[in-house]
Amino acid sequence: MIPTIEQIIEDLTAGAITKGQALVWISQHLERAQEGLRDEFAASICAAMVSTIRTDDDYYRAKQCAVNMGFKGLSDWFAFDSYKQAEALMAARQEQP
Repeated sequence: MIPTIEQIIEDLTAGAITKGQALVWISQHLERAQEGLRDEFAASICAAMVSTIRTDDDYYRAKQCAVNMGFKGLSDWFAFDSYKQAEALMAARQEQP
């Protein structure tokens, strides 16, 4: 288990851990934060995609598109595409000055 950032700082200032150990744990915190942000982006994107389906015809048309693209169903397509778009958003964030 990764210690809290507060605990890392306390242990580092007390000399209980090295700077190297602290950096590894801080990196793990950052990695988890990025994964969480990506998941939040994907959830928002998926919700927006679902909101475009207003009628049964919309649903069946979208489901057929998903199957035609090789997905098991509409949920698989939406999940795949949501994460693909979330990854693009994360990449764009990295490119910002």
